[in-house]
Amino acid sequence: MTPDVAPELPPDLLHRFGLSAPVLRAKTPQAEIWQVERIAGGRAALKQYPGGDMGNEAAGVAYLQHCDGPPAVTILAASTDAVVMDWLEGPSLGDLARGGDCATGDLALAEVARLLLSRKVPGAGLLPLQQLFAPLPDCRFQSPEGIAAQAVARDCIRDLEVGRWPVVGLHGDLHHDNVIRTEAGMRAFDAKGIAGPAAYELANAFRHPRGCAAHTVDPEVISTRARAWSAALGCRPDELLRWAISKAALSMAWSVAWAGRERRQDLDLIAALLRAEGSAWF
Repeated sequence: MTPDVAPELPPDLLHRFGLSAPVLRAKTPQAEIWQVERIAGGRAALKQYPGGDMGNEAAGVAYLQHCDGPPAVTILAASTDAVVMDWLEGPSLGDLARGGDCATGDLALAEVARLLLSRKVPGAGLLPLQQLFAPLPDCRFQSPEGIAAQAVARDCIRDLEVGRWPVVGLHGDLHHDNVIRTEAGMRAFDAKGIAGPAAYELANAFRHPRGCAAHTVDPEVISTRARAWSAALGCRPDELLRWAISKAALSMAWSVAWAGRERRQDLDLIAALLRAEGSAWF
C-alpha cells in the first residue's frame, strides 16, 4: 500500500510513548501499523488498536515481552490499546525461500525456534493450545485426508491434556514470513502467545513459505524439515509431524468455515504429512 500520513491516531498516543512523524504502513482487521520516530532516537513500529484493546493479540504481545529481546522483536512499550516495538528492516525468511534459497530459510527458522525455546517463557497467562483447537472436533470433513488428520489432532490434544508433554510458552505462529533477517540478526514477530508443547512450535511452518506449495509437499523437504526442526525443538520427528498434521487440519477447518470447502492445497499437504508420519524413516 502507499504510505500515508493520517490523522486517525489518538491525540495523546504519540506523546504518551515519546514518538513523532507517524507514517501508516499497513492495516490488519484489528490494528494499524505505523512507522514512527522515537524522540529518544531511532525508528520504531507502533501497532495501534482502534477498538481500544488488543483482543486475541494480547497473548502474543505478552509472549514477546517475556522473551525480552532477540531473537524476538524487542517490545519497547505497551498499553491496552497500542504496542511499540523495534522497526524491522530486511527480507523475511519467506523472501529468501521465494528467491530460491529454501534450505537456508528452513535452517535459519530452526535456529530461531531453538533460541526462542531457550528463553523458557512460561505458559501461564498465554492461550492454551486446547482452546485454539476447540473448533476442530465440530468440523465435518468429507475427504479421507481431512478425517484422518482430524483423528490425529484429537489424539494429540488428548495426550496434551493428560500431561504427555510439558506445557511451555510458544511463539505460536513461527514460520518463514514471521521472521525478518535484519543486519543485527534474525527477529521473530507477530507471535500468537500459545501455551503448549515444544513440538508444536514449528507445526505451522510446514505450510510455509507462502507461494512455495510445491516445496512444502516434497517428501524430501518434509523429511529434512522433520529431522532438523525436531532436533531444534527437542522432540522426536514423528511427534513434530503429528502436530504439523493437526495444525494443517485446524487450518483446513477454518477454510471450511470461511469458504465452505476443503482446499486442494491443504489436502495435498495433509496427504504428504500423513505419508511421512506413517513411514519408518525416523
